[in-house]
Order: sequence, then C-alpha cells, then structure tokens
Amino acid sequence: LKAAESNPMLHTFVTVLAETGVRAYSEALQLQWPDVDLAGGFLNLRSEPGQRTKSGKARSVPLTARLKATLREHAARFRLAMYDGVRSPFVFHHPSTTRRAIAGARITSFRESFDNAAEVAKLQEAFRPHDLRHRRVMTWLADGKNPVHVKEAMGHASLATTMGYTHLLPEHLRALVEEQGGAPTEKAK
Repeated sequence: LKAAESNPMLHTFVTVLAETGVRAYSEALQLQWPDVDLAGGFLNLRSEPGQRTKSGKARSVPLTARLKATLREHAARFRLAMYDGVRSPFVFHHPSTTRRAIAGARITSFRESFDNAAEVAKLQEAFRPHDLRHRRVMTWLADGKNPVHVKEAMGHASLATTMGYTHLLPEHLRALVEEQGGAPTEKAK
C-alpha cells in the first residue's frame, strides 16, 4: 500500500483487493459508484451483461473500517470529477487523457502500475493482484470467521473451495489447545 500511495487510483485498487478479496479485473475494475454503499458498509458486485462475476451471481462484500475510509477519500476526490462535462460512472477510471487513455474511461488494467509498486515494495517477483484475494480468505479463516460467510463474500461456488485455504494456515490449529483468551485449557496444562 505504501508503494502505491503516489497513485491514488492504484492505492484504492490495492486496498479494495486486500480488504475484500474481490477479483481484480473481473470485479474490482468493473465497480461503478452505485455499487459502493458506504452507508450500509458493502461493495455490491452485480452480475449482468457487461459486468459479470465469475459465478454469475451477484453478491455483497462487507467493507472494513480502513476500506470505508479509503473509499470515502477516493469518492471525495473522484466521484464528482467532470471529464469533458461528464462524470465517470466507474470507481476506477482514468483521471486524465494520455495517448493511451481517455479521462473518465474505465481503467481495464493496473498490471504495470501494480508490478512497479510490488517491485518498489520488494515483494516477490511473482506477486500478483490475485494473491491479495488469497490473503483475504486466509486472514478471515485464520481469524476464526465463519467459513460459510467467507464463502459467500468470496463468491466461491462451494464451501470446499473456501476450506481448501485452511491447509495454508497452521495458526487455526492453535484453537484446539487454547481458550479464547489464548491461555491453555485445563486439559492442556
């Protein structure tokens, strides 16, 4: 996130991916302003012609406090911006016209910007936006969140897909020998 701070669109994009686990190109970059429900605290992913989720089903993903703050700041800066007298409907749009982009048009890829930020942050060369989706699933499961809720938020077709992430999380096994406060149970002593 720190490496993306100089590019507000990229910074918001990375925050959306890290905090929600939505798919980078087929979901995050399709977001339009009406899909962002700051009052209710959700990103609403529609699935309709021209804007389809992988499963083909619409879903809502809750916003963390950090993401709400980032989206409020992003909206204050870009939601009402005019480009040749027109507001962009897209959350992620080009803020200026260049030889490769038209101001207000939807951004279709952050690949180069993302890779540059990952390099500045000294992340593995193979790090990609989809890794943030995996991170979100794993952190929710490691934090003991209900796997059914995680499945719904991620748009997985089956609970088996969601639970497939648990093999990456040895931390969840600690719950077998710890009480909620972290102290060993009487039987474990």
